[in-house]
Amino acid sequence: MPLLDTDVSVAKKMFDVNVFAVVTMTQAFTPLLIKSKGVIINIGSILGHAPLLWSGYYNASKAAVNLLTDQMRLELSPWGIRCILVLAGAIKTQFFANLPENPQLPKDSIYAPARVEVEKVMSGADMEKGAADLESSAAQIVANALKSNPRKHQWLGSGSSTIWLANTFGWSTVWVYLCCNKVEYCLLTRYRT
Repeated sequence: MPLLDTDVSVAKKMFDVNVFAVVTMTQAFTPLLIKSKGVIINIGSILGHAPLLWSGYYNASKAAVNLLTDQMRLELSPWGIRCILVLAGAIKTQFFANLPENPQLPKDSIYAPARVEVEKVMSGADMEKGAADLESSAAQIVANALKSNPRKHQWLGSGSSTIWLANTFGWSTVWVYLCCNKVEYCLLTRYRT
């Protein structure tokens, strides 16, 4: 949903699940993690590094997970706890199938003239085309975690290499440039009054 059309109470629930639950679970299991010199694996997202149109709060929640994982790594390393951040790109999951309903723009949205294009993106209709296989992605996560010196940031899934490259070598506004080349964004500029 575009940020301007978002119900903030829904966004707060998303942060409860995507952000605060990560810390709460870590707090609950810290004694066991210390005892076992365990590994924490948090599933972040490439969208924590790159804005995707119509998913601002989701992107922000994943950016928080990305940073919190790095924070945990610093704070828990004295006890031998390792923290791995999985920066997931598109992976064939049930993410969009599990949406409560097809997202729809409010009638008075400033994006209403481009409703068809915006709602197509919001529904994830094209997102899983070319997405990485779930089982293969899970196997890669486990294989990395079992290494004696695992990658601390594990980029995987469709689109992750592109986002890593743009994030690492691009300029700070590269996302505006990249989004402006997207059909859905250009359509909006045509509809703008």
